[in-house]
Amino acid sequence: MKIRQTFTTAITAAALSLSLGANAAMIKGTHGSVSVDLADLDLTTVDGQQIMHARIKKAAKEVCGSQDYKTAGSLENYRKNKACFNDAVTAAADSVDHRYLTAAAQ
Repeated sequence: MKIRQTFTTAITAAALSLSLGANAAMIKGTHGSVSVDLADLDLTTVDGQQIMHARIKKAAKEVCGSQDYKTAGSLENYRKNKACFNDAVTAAADSVDHRYLTAAAQ
């Protein structure tokens, strides 16, 4: 069974909001919002940073929809989902103190 996603509005960076505090991140998009718990992570370590990135990416996938062309339903939906995902992950990275992200990004 093919799943078609219908978007009533375009997903843009303005539609996304990611607010990282010391304990949590919130990712919002057209599919809802997801809170990402960071309280248990030591962001001064590479392991902590990698886990944070994995959690943010998982939340962005949940909020933004499928990045697989076949399940997105159309090329337009695929592109919107991909843009939403990229914007959400970028916003998260920009919200975190870059001293913590340097080691994990390499």
